Amino acid sequence: MASQVIAARFIASPLPESAARLRYAAPQPMMDIRCRAHGYLRWLECHERGNWASSDAIVEAYGLDQADVVGCFAEAVEWAEAALRTVA
Repeated sequence: MASQVIAARFIASPLPESAARLRYAAPQPMMDIRCRAHGYLRWLECHERGNWASSDAIVEAYGLDQADVVGCFAEAVEWAEAALRTVA
């Protein structure tokens, strides 16, 4: 139940506000580590801003698979849309 309330509040927030909460919720060393998860998050930030060149550079720098990154993004969008339908 508590997780549903948290999710509803998170979904109701604008993307920059929600992303800021995620950024500050993570321990600082995690944000500095060049791990795959951090690469996905950096890619998403650039993609949401329409910074395509940086998105491509992040894929290369972190050794990510472009098709996998785009597939994960599409899956996340589908999840978010389904979550919004359950809240509405």
